[in-house]
Amino acid sequence: MTSKISLNNHKVDHWKADVAASVEFYNEWFLRFAPQTYIAERAEASAKVEDALRTTDDLSAITAQAIKENPSLLHIFRMLTAPPIARDRLSGLASIKKSVVENLESGKLPKMKSELLDKQLSRVVSVIDQLLDRQLFEWLDENRRPSRQERKRASSVIADRLCGADANPIIRNEQERRQIEALSSYLDRNGYQQIKTSDVKDFREMNAGTYCDHLIVLVEDNAGMRQKTHTSRHGCKTREQRCLRFARADRVQVGR
Repeated sequence: MTSKISLNNHKVDHWKADVAASVEFYNEWFLRFAPQTYIAERAEASAKVEDALRTTDDLSAITAQAIKENPSLLHIFRMLTAPPIARDRLSGLASIKKSVVENLESGKLPKMKSELLDKQLSRVVSVIDQLLDRQLFEWLDENRRPSRQERKRASSVIADRLCGADANPIIRNEQERRQIEALSSYLDRNGYQQIKTSDVKDFREMNAGTYCDHLIVLVEDNAGMRQKTHTSRHGCKTREQRCLRFARADRVQVGR
């Protein structure tokens, strides 16, 4: 039997200080970590863009064959448009599955007949060409080679676009790792023992004084429907109450 217990989730005044401390904790970390991540990503992005310019003859040869020979170029090609185009939007405009875009950007050719792949890549190239940021790459319409300054400026802009797209997931993943590390440290100091998530078959059978992270459990929504939820923080059994706690960013759920 599961009972619902209110944990002051509607009494904001009771945890304003905790919220303020959490925000400060994040801000201090972000100011240290984010600039370093952005700088590292920008250096890597610049190298990718310069390679793409060489491969495509300064963007005059954005072709299906170029993508077939180097599928991961598609990630850069999406940043060449105005505005930069998301994977979902590209797949929709080109009438292809999103998984095709994802496979290409991971460096893999989709498993399909060569004729079908050529048709889909041609549609992708057509979309990229229609949306190309021609103000940034003005040498294309003028049918000439870019100057050194034009090439450098274009490379910098595209590198910034790539950097923003690539750095944000890295920052989010590092933030999650930091949060889990902080929670683990707190639980360890208070006598809890971490166990492998793969060893937990039923959270109700966890031993008192243990915890794990990234545990998937069934919960009921307001309509009484069962759904799977991912405990992106921690699940732990207290030694005093022998109950399971899921500490998440927006709430704490307790089940007996």
